[in-house]
Amino acid sequence: MRREAAPHRTALLVVSGPETLAPSLKALAASGTRVERWTLLRPVPRRDPPKLPRPRPSARRNILLVTSPQTADLYLRRFPEELTAWVRTGEVWAVGPTTAARLRGLGVRSVKVTPSLGTAALPASLGPLRSSLVVYPRSRRAGPALARALRRKGARVREVVAYEVEVGRRVPRRELSYLLKAHVVLATSPSALDALRAAVGRPTFERVRRDLPLLVLGPRSLSRGRELGFRSVRTITPPFEKAINALLAQPKADAS
Repeated sequence: MRREAAPHRTALLVVSGPETLAPSLKALAASGTRVERWTLLRPVPRRDPPKLPRPRPSARRNILLVTSPQTADLYLRRFPEELTAWVRTGEVWAVGPTTAARLRGLGVRSVKVTPSLGTAALPASLGPLRSSLVVYPRSRRAGPALARALRRKGARVREVVAYEVEVGRRVPRRELSYLLKAHVVLATSPSALDALRAAVGRPTFERVRRDLPLLVLGPRSLSRGRELGFRSVRTITPPFEKAINALLAQPKADAS
């Protein structure tokens, strides 16, 4: 588990994969917010993943949509010939600067970058999609919302299960203090919420869902947080650091 240090006590505990929301968390830490990230989800490569589909000449546009650094690290680097085809005849889009940097590390010099806008806004940021092919490599645990939103914009979407995500280890007792001292918990996916419940044990999880506000990024996580019994669940939208700072500015007892 990696801690992002800041000058005062923990205010925000993030439960996520290793690099989710990295720019936003870095900005929060730089502004003086104490951020603790618990990496309870571990991306792992598939043993025999399907090949990366190539661009189609008949499509109006060919878009390779890369939503995470893990997609580049665990999947795209395994298919250099297919990736080269995308560089030559298609458009390679990255969600966020961290993902873009990973693609450039694979030799993709022309990367179009869209910010982490959330599922509802992301398709619009790609421009007109009617009669276009969008190839979308994702984790097995990713939900269907993004693909559905792209299809509603007229795209033909090819989803590829590019890698797996494993739930991490149980949190040692000595680290539970970070959680219990937090003002707010941010879980980046339904899987992150399930991993948190498994990692801290039932008595601690009961305290967390009763006492701490929960921030989530989308409707699936919102629904899961309510199913798990959190008394206060709120969806935040970009810019994430602004939404988080606004909540942290409230007294801890009133943050819900």
